[in-house]
Amino acid sequence: MDISGPQLVFEIIDPPSVSTNEIKQKTADNRAFIIGLDFQDQSITVHGLIDPFSGYERVLREFLNRIGNRNLIIDITSLPKKVYFFLTKLLFGEFALPRNIVFTYGEPSTYSQKPLAENPDPWEALPGFRISPRDENNRKVVVGIGYEPLGLPDLVDAGRFDETQMNFLFPFPAEADRVARNWRFIRGIFPNPASGRLSVTRVDGINVPEVYQALLGIGEHGEQGLILAPFGPKPVSLAMALYAAKYSHHPNQTGVYYTQPTYYNPEYSTGVREIDGHRVLNAYCVKLDGRFVY
Repeated sequence: MDISGPQLVFEIIDPPSVSTNEIKQKTADNRAFIIGLDFQDQSITVHGLIDPFSGYERVLREFLNRIGNRNLIIDITSLPKKVYFFLTKLLFGEFALPRNIVFTYGEPSTYSQKPLAENPDPWEALPGFRISPRDENNRKVVVGIGYEPLGLPDLVDAGRFDETQMNFLFPFPAEADRVARNWRFIRGIFPNPASGRLSVTRVDGINVPEVYQALLGIGEHGEQGLILAPFGPKPVSLAMALYAAKYSHHPNQTGVYYTQPTYYNPEYSTGVREIDGHRVLNAYCVKLDGRFVY
């Protein structure tokens, strides 16, 4: 695919915290590295993490109109969920071009053992994926299991959800320490889950087609209304974005909700996973020659 065309980069500014200076330095280092790639047509757009989404939306629409039918690569490795979920919906709906679209994701080598993200905002719909409150009760809730529940326990304690509503997508196989953290995620929400009532589906955390098929089963190809909660690995969230975008105009519209953290650990992850000495970059073809794969 042609990667010599226009490049759009999002620089996200987190709210002030005890790590602000360290985050600023890491951001400046990454900006310098990206500029050093010498793209001839590169645009870096700066937004606050909690800024109104209208600024993000304007930039996305302008970029899609600008690139037309060029091949499009979208790297979600560190892209905020609200950006690539909304972008996916635009590509499934309003924009017939480009004809070829690939998403990419680089796996970290290691994650910090300290909390990765904290201080979550309240449970809220991602832009473009809100459903009417009157429709929430008849929907299954599908949660991508990650490392930080980020406010989900409070919602359960408040009676917002019970075990019969919750469906968990559990990344497996995975390294033993990561599996343990995933189970802590579940127990942080339901300390004593009843195995007969709690639905846990094991999925390969980097296999987008497999996760998408699991969602098709849970959602009965759009016939069963879903609320998706993308707390797990980025490829799991990508599968959720593809499902929600495809069924966004279905009578049983799929909602996507999240408790956006406002603080990220500056040591969130380290390095890039390697196999046989080669860095791993996962690529997912979503649209080929004008036809969606999903």
